[in-house]
Amino acid sequence: MKFIKTKTVIFFFLLINSFSNIIYSQNKTCMNLDTLKEKLINQIDYNKKEDVYVFGVFNEINDKEIIEGVYRFKVGAKVSFFILDKEKIYLLDITSEEALAASIEKIINYSIEKKYCNELVKEYISRMIGIYEVVNKYPEYKRINNCVSEKRSVLSGVSSEKIMLKMAEFLVDKQEIPNIDYYFEDPTCVFVKKQGLYEGFPEVGKSLVETGIYLFLNIDKEDFKSYIMFVKEGGMYDIYSYESIIDYVLIIKETIFFYEKANICPKLLVLQINDILDLIFKINCFDKTSSLP
Repeated sequence: MKFIKTKTVIFFFLLINSFSNIIYSQNKTCMNLDTLKEKLINQIDYNKKEDVYVFGVFNEINDKEIIEGVYRFKVGAKVSFFILDKEKIYLLDITSEEALAASIEKIINYSIEKKYCNELVKEYISRMIGIYEVVNKYPEYKRINNCVSEKRSVLSGVSSEKIMLKMAEFLVDKQEIPNIDYYFEDPTCVFVKKQGLYEGFPEVGKSLVETGIYLFLNIDKEDFKSYIMFVKEGGMYDIYSYESIIDYVLIIKETIFFYEKANICPKLLVLQINDILDLIFKINCFDKTSSLP
């Protein structure tokens, strides 16, 4: 029996953080470009022989009138980002996967505070991941962007039958399913979808499940909640709930660690994170960048 019902399944996730107005009120500062560079130099490991360049992410900088927002900078071979808020610089370290995850959390929290929309946050994060991969992680080797050629199957060592049962037990614990007998009577009540570019899940049985990130829910429940399972090598797994902004950020962090360990190309990581950002921020507002640096 297939675990996915043959009928057409259409569902939409509710945005948990809906912003009624998209207003980008970027405050002006008392700094010009030179004073901004001086402030930046005081916070980084700086060699006086190196030139310092500061760029806006979306627009050119007005040298005489610096506004708050997210900036990109280059010092020697180092390329990174910082947030300028209330005339203070908050560096976004992207020199390691742990630092990248922490900096993405800072961007998300800052974007929520400023009521930025989906497309803007996606652009910030995709650029951070891109520079992390090309400049910091592989300075002499650019990763290929065609992820299709990097497709690989890694078996977890655990059967689809066992994974589905663990998902069902979790849904029972969360009161998404009345009891475990409900699942045994109709296993198709648990909808599972592998996240990312390569989707799919084997029929319930003894076949081994590929490592990956899987979304699952009780499809029979009208007001269902969705959950995420990270299936790892050796049959290890972790389950996370989509219940708060903290949960979303935690899932994004775990996604970064999962993809880095699997050495999967960055395009897939960006796509996976975008799926999560769609649940946090409004969409279709990329034309609002004119007031941003």
